[in-house]
Parts: sequence; C-alpha cells; structure tokens
Amino acid sequence: GHDINVAAMTVSPDSRYIATSAADGSIIIWSGTASPQTFIVEIQCPAGIQRVTSLSFSDNSDFLAATGGSYVLIWRVSDGSRIFSFEGRPEKLSCTWRRDNLNHATLSVGPGSTVWSLSVSPLRSFLLVCLGDQTVPVLVRASSFKAPSCWSDVDPTAYTFLHGHTAPVLATCISPCERYIATASEDKTVRLWSSKDGSLTWTFSDHIEKATHVAFSPDGKTLASADADGRVCLYPMTRFVKNVLQLRGSSADGF
Repeated sequence: GHDINVAAMTVSPDSRYIATSAADGSIIIWSGTASPQTFIVEIQCPAGIQRVTSLSFSDNSDFLAATGGSYVLIWRVSDGSRIFSFEGRPEKLSCTWRRDNLNHATLSVGPGSTVWSLSVSPLRSFLLVCLGDQTVPVLVRASSFKAPSCWSDVDPTAYTFLHGHTAPVLATCISPCERYIATASEDKTVRLWSSKDGSLTWTFSDHIEKATHVAFSPDGKTLASADADGRVCLYPMTRFVKNVLQLRGSSADGF
C-alpha cells in the first residue's frame, strides 16, 4: 500500500474499485471485490502535485479523475494511462462526474461552483474542454492521451479550438451522433460547430440576455437553449445542417 498517510479515498459507483491517494502524490486503484485486498494499478502524479485533495470515478467506473493544487488529471482505470491533464489557477479544487440523458459523461471542477467542465463524447472519440472564464472551448482528439499544461503551444492535429465567442462560454453539449457541438455564451449567442474541423456552422442570436444552457434532444433533431432572462429557444437541426444522425455503434479508437 501507501508509504505515507492517505489524503483522499473514493469508491466506484459499481463497487468494483477503490481509489486512494497519499500525501506523496501516489494513487492506488484497488479491487473492491478481491480478497485479500489487491491493487490493480499504481499511479504516480506529476512532480508538481504533492497532495491529491479529491478523487472521483466516472459513473461507469471507466475513468478516475483527481485534483491536486491547481492540477486536474484523468486516468483510464483499466490500465492507469493518463488521458488528460491540465494546470489551472492555484486554488483548491474538487471534482465530480455526472451523466446526462444523452449519455455524456461530464467532469465538473471547481471550488464550490463550476470552474470548468470536461465532456466525453458519446463514442469516446474526443473530449470537449470548457474553461469557465474562457471564450474558446477546446476539442481534444482521442489520439492524444495527454492535454498540454498550456493551450498556447499545442499540436494542431490533436486539439481543435472553437473560436468565435466574445465572452465566456457558460454551457456546451455534444450531439448524439458526435458530428456537432453547441455552445452557449455570455455574449448572448448560441453557436453550432462541426466536431470534424471546428468550423462554425451556425450562430443563433435570439437571446436578449446571456445564454446559460444548451442541450440536444436524444434523437439529435432539436437543439434547445435558455438564457438568464428565462427565455427558451428551440431549433430544428434539419434547418441548419444537412445530416442529423442518431448515435449508432461504438468507437474502435476512442478513450
């Protein structure tokens, strides 16, 4: 086990795994069912993390997220490979996973309120990262297993930046077919993007206050948005894009 005191612990939703972290930055994923107790994966956090303060399994137990200092990291539980890391503000962070009715797994991070969120696409072919005070969401391809510590110098083939909003993005969502991304912003617009190349497909300017929520219907045929004034807008996707497909199959090269 650990050679120093345990700083955080969590149990996976299906009780298959237990994760513990120590003050030296080490994390162990244990079997929750084996007897005697055995560990499955041992992970060492980057040198900048001396103490992990929060651990959280995704609801299907596929991923383990951790926060320590200003870092946020995500590992794949099956082999301990790190699929995402980011260094943000120097503040105490905590993380929680949730899953919406479109089967999107989202990690929300923040001190009390959401600082930023990370969503796994339905077929696990990309991650969508939205920093709470930024205007540019970032799409991270599954071919890249580690996000940069700074977005200013990255491999353009692995990361796609959604440029267009002029104020912080408050909400994001991914269509069930993974072809489209929708974002809602304080600039009072809702924007529709192509996940293939990050190009802007459409800008909706029907809100008179900041757009706070956005969501696709389960069949992907309708996009809904809401603003701070209580106004809700519905957009039939077939009016704005040529192809709207429901989620089918699974990704062979995803996370």
